[in-house]
Amino acid sequence: MKGLNSGCNDSISRNPRKLEIRLGVTTRVLKKDLENNLVVLAEILQGLSGTVIKTIEVREGCTGELDKRELRKIASRYENLDFVYAIDNNCLNEQDSVQVKEAIEFSSFLSDKPILRLLAASTIIEKKKRRYTSKEIEKIIKRISEYTRWASKCGVTLALENDAEPMEDILYIVTKIKSPWLGINFDPGNLLLLPKPQDPIQTLGRLNLSHIKFVHLKQIFKGEAQSCIKEGDLNIDRLLSKLKEKGYKGTVCIEFTPVDDAMDALKKSIEYIPHRYFIS
Repeated sequence: MKGLNSGCNDSISRNPRKLEIRLGVTTRVLKKDLENNLVVLAEILQGLSGTVIKTIEVREGCTGELDKRELRKIASRYENLDFVYAIDNNCLNEQDSVQVKEAIEFSSFLSDKPILRLLAASTIIEKKKRRYTSKEIEKIIKRISEYTRWASKCGVTLALENDAEPMEDILYIVTKIKSPWLGINFDPGNLLLLPKPQDPIQTLGRLNLSHIKFVHLKQIFKGEAQSCIKEGDLNIDRLLSKLKEKGYKGTVCIEFTPVDDAMDALKKSIEYIPHRYFIS
């Protein structure tokens, strides 16, 4: 087996997947419990295997006792779970291309159709209260184009998560590069947290199905991200219905603000989400 630094590996071989929406969860929800040694990630994954949860987003810095080699072993062990990797870089301002390329290589070990989530978080909006200029956008496109070329060689799809940047700017980058290996990690909750909130359902309607590579699901209430999935400002049933109507066949990944005893919050979230949209 190749080492992590020896380039991209042959992807994990799995049985063909049903083309339906899959429910997932990010290890970020366990962040506090992992830091306080209250849970063991390997045991949590074992408990989720065989449930309605079919995808695990492995968030950088939220893996507890497991290093990358151990995560690779686990990914090959659980054939009924897909694994997606997510790094906490800011791909709009990212200067360390080595970090991103290493993450692409690692992602190629985790799944038969690997996805790497990149965070599109604009510090320009936060610090300077403006959006990127056309010149700045072109530099970003050049850098992400390089990442996309590397990802295509590894068979990894890149998914840019809309964070503090309006969706039209993320969509512009994706359509400008125009590669099947690059798309959007659609986060409807983040649209409600923008300085000028955007309607998640209307925004989803403007996206082509080919643009959507992964979906995060968090709940927002009065401008605050919630600590589990429940009633709030985001109409979850309507969102899932719209995704199904568009023909989306990827993962909808549960994400909420990390709390103590996160497994209880995760259980409540799974119970609240309508299961009729997902593979059982």
